[in-house]
Amino acid sequence: MKKNYLRTLIAVSIISAAMVFTGCQSSNTGVSTTTAAASTSASSSSQTVSSDTKLVTLSDAGFSSDDDYTDWENSEYTSITAQNGTFTVSGDGAQADGNTVTINHKGTFVLSGTIDDGTVIVDSDTNGTVRLVLNNFSITCSNGAPIYIKNSDVVLSLAPDTTNSVTDSEDYTYKYYDESENEPNAAIFAKDDLVINGTGTLNVTANHKNGIQSKDSLKVVEGTINITSVDDGFVGKDLAAFKNGTFTLTTTGDAIKSTGTDEGTGNIIIGGGTYTITSQGDALAASGQLYAQDGTFNIKTGEGGGTFSPKSGMGMQPQNQNSSGTPPFQNGASSQNQAPSGMPDGGQMPADSTSDSGNDSTSMKGLKSDTIIHIAGGTFNLDTEDDAVHSNDTVIIDGGEFTINTGDDALHADTTLTVNDGTINISNCNEGLEAATINVNGGDTTVNSTDDGVNASEKNTTTDTSSAKTGDTSSASSSDTSSSATSSTVSQASNSGRPSGGMGAMTSGNAVLNITGGTLKVNAYGDGLDSNGSIYMSGGTVTVSGPTDSGNGDLDYDKVFEISGGTLVTAGSSGMAQNPSDSSKQYSIAGILDSTQAAGSEVSLSDDSGNVIASFTVDKEYSHIVFSSPKLESSKTYHILVNGTEVKSVQVSDITTLFSEMKSSMGGAMNGKMGGGPGKGMGGRKTQSGTDSGTTTSGTSASAS
Repeated sequence: MKKNYLRTLIAVSIISAAMVFTGCQSSNTGVSTTTAAASTSASSSSQTVSSDTKLVTLSDAGFSSDDDYTDWENSEYTSITAQNGTFTVSGDGAQADGNTVTINHKGTFVLSGTIDDGTVIVDSDTNGTVRLVLNNFSITCSNGAPIYIKNSDVVLSLAPDTTNSVTDSEDYTYKYYDESENEPNAAIFAKDDLVINGTGTLNVTANHKNGIQSKDSLKVVEGTINITSVDDGFVGKDLAAFKNGTFTLTTTGDAIKSTGTDEGTGNIIIGGGTYTITSQGDALAASGQLYAQDGTFNIKTGEGGGTFSPKSGMGMQPQNQNSSGTPPFQNGASSQNQAPSGMPDGGQMPADSTSDSGNDSTSMKGLKSDTIIHIAGGTFNLDTEDDAVHSNDTVIIDGGEFTINTGDDALHADTTLTVNDGTINISNCNEGLEAATINVNGGDTTVNSTDDGVNASEKNTTTDTSSAKTGDTSSASSSDTSSSATSSTVSQASNSGRPSGGMGAMTSGNAVLNITGGTLKVNAYGDGLDSNGSIYMSGGTVTVSGPTDSGNGDLDYDKVFEISGGTLVTAGSSGMAQNPSDSSKQYSIAGILDSTQAAGSEVSLSDDSGNVIASFTVDKEYSHIVFSSPKLESSKTYHILVNGTEVKSVQVSDITTLFSEMKSSMGGAMNGKMGGGPGKGMGGRKTQSGTDSGTTTSGTSASAS
């Protein structure tokens, strides 16, 4: 529901209530149809990004046989043993000086024993890799990094069936500390490439700053690694890549981070592994791309996402139409300006406490990238205080299973969000899917939101006076936001415009929601499907439950909503109701029921022969409904039933056929049709949305034929 400033002012001056929520119950609401939905899903994910941008894959991590664990016992190696507070060296390439050992030559070095206050320094003056094998090795350092790799590429191996530990101190004061660079700043710190392999266990306790860090590339092949850190866990600069392994990360900062600023750097690439992350920062944060093709991720950031329920004292009763078909407050301006119980004076909305300031110290996202997030597979259990998945540019979901509970957005991209496949179950969020351009081409997505279920919204929405239908989703990218034009009208084509009088000119944006396939189930307290531009649907199956208050609608768009295929069923409040545009190619039936129907009731549409076109169990109270299906035919009569009892009989006469006249919340007929244009009779935007008369449902299922 993130609209422009003018609409926010309208919300403050007209909406008479505020609705604030923190969490929720999951919903399995669905719809099915006897006709397979048409699908034109994208054949290539790369279509969602600029043509000169290459999506990284696991091959870009550069894993090779040299990164694999080797059997050191059957090769030449130098033994380094810690005992009684000192190191002893047996072999070449390393020198011990009391509690400090320095490795200055390539080769294999096996560390074992325990030292309570010591330092291992790698400062090799020869070309070639240094291999450090931790063989039941435990080290603590009182004044710096226990393992400091100053010069040399290093492979750190965790010997099978061993447990190793590395613990640093809060303050780094030893002679190797560079104050101008503030480094080393991790318990295991490498200025060059670092690879970790082996099936042993490594426990890292980072009291100074980070756990394991490389200023070049960090690659983890395998191992069991547990990190507790006062700041970040794993940090790579050019790259942080994980092939396999088991990781338990508890961090005050970010758990896994890549920080490179040059083109092609800063990537996080994950090919597998199991990740249990508890973070007060971001779980995975990439300055470049973030790619995952496999793995199991159990992530909690901050205090998690909470539960799906209204905040005490801040909810309001739904403003659905009453039994006479008249929206509340139609005839009284004083009623519109009255603050509901529990609201501050004037009825203004509370500030959004989950806004992203861009400050990493307050960012508590699950998966975050400054450029592209591409998920090809894996299992993601995300319980996040901030956005669950967030990109400053593009998000692509090509597969995977997601269970999301978040205090902010579930899937957010500033530019383009594309869902091609996968199972996405969002049990609680502020907004479910949000981007300037949203493409739903496949997959099975369920959204339970305290605000908009799906929100196509530009980061900085501006006005566009061009034709509403472009037919080219690329025109809806964030690059279009530079327009400074202003809209001179508020109405759209004949039968799809909201009222055009009394509110002054409204602006609309270039955002686009495209639905070509898949299943999308929305249970929203804000708008169900919301676009600050247009909506296009050519396939797939979409159902919407809610909202219940008249400041939102099951459909909300500023330009057009054109349907050419797929099955759409929505049920929600009627005060801001919109319907598919008359420029659609597929028939729709929509209107206002004579009375508000109860949450948990089944609404269905059947033909004269009793064949069910679609049926849908609605999670919330509703009075406005929309049906669209490729099975609808002109001049045929269809029957709307609630719990098996007919409530309306409708003959299809127009592309969008209405079975009731809609009156605006400001009074006056809406040209015989509801919905469509930037002008709205009442309402506007708010930070969060409201309650449904205290009635919520969980696990309701849909049936269809």
